[in-house]
Amino acid sequence: LWYLYIMVYYSAIKKNEILPFATTWMDLENIMLSEISQSEKDKYHISHLYLESKEQNKQTNITEIDSDTEKKLMDARWEVSWGMGRR
Repeated sequence: LWYLYIMVYYSAIKKNEILPFATTWMDLENIMLSEISQSEKDKYHISHLYLESKEQNKQTNITEIDSDTEKKLMDARWEVSWGMGRR
């Protein structure tokens, strides 16, 4: 639904119309953009856990990555290795 509001706002700007509630539209746009950027930041969260085994007394590193981030990391690794192989 907010896409509709943004489209109305931008079409009014293109037609050089001044809406009495334009500042409200701008505030709404800023709020939505900040929420979108925050959700993007949250999407790529990577956490590291360090566990120590009492029996073997050694440290284990476990990384938890969501599937989207894992795919992007694999794509980036592929691009880097592909670029290095072509030199």
